[in-house]
Amino acid sequence: MNNMQKDTQNQLNKEPQPADLPLLLTVADIQRILGLSKTTVGYLVHQKDFPLVQLSPRKYIIPRDRFLRWIDAQAMH
Repeated sequence: MNNMQKDTQNQLNKEPQPADLPLLLTVADIQRILGLSKTTVGYLVHQKDFPLVQLSPRKYIIPRDRFLRWIDAQAMH
């Protein structure tokens, strides 16, 4: 395996980091990140404390940094 192949393999094996996420997440991004169903995420994003920003009646975004803080706040210490 040459150096270029090794670099590519290392990138594929690397765990995603919070900084790798887009600044603005979609509901589909949240599904993928948390590994939850669309229905479960639908309930989740409508919780009072979830950092959801409604752009239109059917379009929502979630700021990455606020989402990460929300996740930290949900952790059981």
